[in-house]
Amino acid sequence: MPLRAPLAGTVVEVRTARGAAVDEGQALVHIADLGQLWLQADIPESDLGRVTQPVGAYFQVDGAAATILTAGHNARLVAFGGLVDAQTRTAPAVFEFDNADRALRAGMRVAARVFTGKVQRMPAVPASAVIDDNGQSVVFVMKDGEAFERRIVRTGTRDGDWLGIEGGLTVGERVVTVGAYQVRLAATAPAAMGHGHAH
Repeated sequence: MPLRAPLAGTVVEVRTARGAAVDEGQALVHIADLGQLWLQADIPESDLGRVTQPVGAYFQVDGAAATILTAGHNARLVAFGGLVDAQTRTAPAVFEFDNADRALRAGMRVAARVFTGKVQRMPAVPASAVIDDNGQSVVFVMKDGEAFERRIVRTGTRDGDWLGIEGGLTVGERVVTVGAYQVRLAATAPAAMGHGHAH
């Protein structure tokens, strides 16, 4: 017998097989409008205090350029969860956005960052400059020539590839942004790595 859908869209999932018996109320197919997608960003409970009202999000899938969503511009904030999930200890922020070229698919998993809606003024460095050194956030500050100083810092809010520094670094200091881990290795074994590195 013919099935008529109450809306237009693309069949993205079939939940039965030809000739199979079905029950009343059973879902047979999943239809979605792939021209409009929702991004659901699950925000950890520990970070909720830093989010007043999400104003956008940044995400990227493998093999594609990064997508930046801005509420009121190219996206709409559908919901910001007021309930923390008992299992995952997260609350969702949901954005609706256009997917006119059908480049993204419903159900894809992405790593997303949510713009908190708060404005803070502090020094910032590329995230690649900060390394985890035995549980401490560390940057290497250039002193002169090839001499570097290991500096423990207190990190703040992240904005894309930039990381705010709340303490341990002052404006104008030069830090290693590429190869920070190699500098750390040189600092722990200067004889093996050569001279002129941090001690």
